[in-house]
Amino acid sequence: MDGTRSRETYSLYENPLTFEQSSHGESLLNWLESVKPYGLRRCRSETNIQLLPDFCANRAFPDTDITPSLDQGTCYTDYHVAGVSRSDGSDSSSEVQQKAAHSNFRPMLFSNGIDMVESGEMVPSNIQSVVDFITSECGQPLNVGKSALEQDSKKCENMAIKGAYSYEVKDFFYRYLFSSQSLPDNIRGNETTMKRDDVPIAPSWGAGSAISTPDPDLLLGYDTWSFPITQIGHLYRWDINNTKFSFLSVDYQGDHTCNTSRLWVATNHCMVATATCVQIMKKLRAAVLERGNAEDVEVASSLDLHVFGLVTNGTEARLFVTYPDESEDSHIKFHVKLIRGFLLYDIQHRADLKRCVEKIFEWAEERRGHIMVAIDVILSRILAPRKKRKRRRGE
Repeated sequence: MDGTRSRETYSLYENPLTFEQSSHGESLLNWLESVKPYGLRRCRSETNIQLLPDFCANRAFPDTDITPSLDQGTCYTDYHVAGVSRSDGSDSSSEVQQKAAHSNFRPMLFSNGIDMVESGEMVPSNIQSVVDFITSECGQPLNVGKSALEQDSKKCENMAIKGAYSYEVKDFFYRYLFSSQSLPDNIRGNETTMKRDDVPIAPSWGAGSAISTPDPDLLLGYDTWSFPITQIGHLYRWDINNTKFSFLSVDYQGDHTCNTSRLWVATNHCMVATATCVQIMKKLRAAVLERGNAEDVEVASSLDLHVFGLVTNGTEARLFVTYPDESEDSHIKFHVKLIRGFLLYDIQHRADLKRCVEKIFEWAEERRGHIMVAIDVILSRILAPRKKRKRRRGE
């Protein structure tokens, strides 16, 4: 009996098909297919089949008062994580991951007017200027203590050598770049699914497009209360997302033996998310240009439509800029340009990445001022008839 059982067990490893062909195996497979996949997840980039070690549940973030929550299946940080409803027809996180990993996803992006700029291709002068500004302080050392520098270096070297889960990559980046102490007062970071209505889908694809609804691991934009009180009630006209006029999309991917994610998938996520952010800015500019007078054209031209994307797997990080194509006869409506890559285990590369993100925050503050001016122009046009009616009633 025992010998028979041993031979059967050996045959399962020697020929896996034997298990699938047996009646017991078929019953088990049918049952597995009937149940929904389940797995604790700390980051939307993780696959459902990846079970995380128990120690993560009790791991606290030293620079925050928040402890990862097992109840929600997500590692919360000091960011407000908005509740996301899937009732609007948006894709689930697993569906987003599956679509972005498909070999036809890039051609589908191209069909929808989103394309990657190849090396050596010329970019518009205004885009090159902002790239030069973002990278202007690269090469300079960071003013940080030796112990902190050594701790970061050790962490990054271990992620490069041993690999890392997505939640570990996310943990490091929150501490290193996106902690509440690092973000300017007017900037907000959210883990949220963007609204499907803003996704730039070509008419030929329609509502059934295979382009996934953007679900970035971190979306950085402006806090609602960073705008004047007279504008807050009208922001929904152009951006109904919780983070307003977002300018930086971040996607984390693990690089581990149990993880099938990769930077190519993260870049696909980034391309859709940043194109959606650009689409929102184009909507605002179109509202400014509705009258078409010279003053409005000047205000519209001051709006920065381009946004940035950051993808990483814990070993390498890549920074992109996405900008619109203004040619009316061009099929491509959104271009995604690689600014540069960063090896995180290299001290200078890591310092350069931090400098670039800080310069993006600096640029974003000036951008917010232009957005507020544009909204004032639009609201003055909307509210003018109401003021006239009130005056007539007063007379």
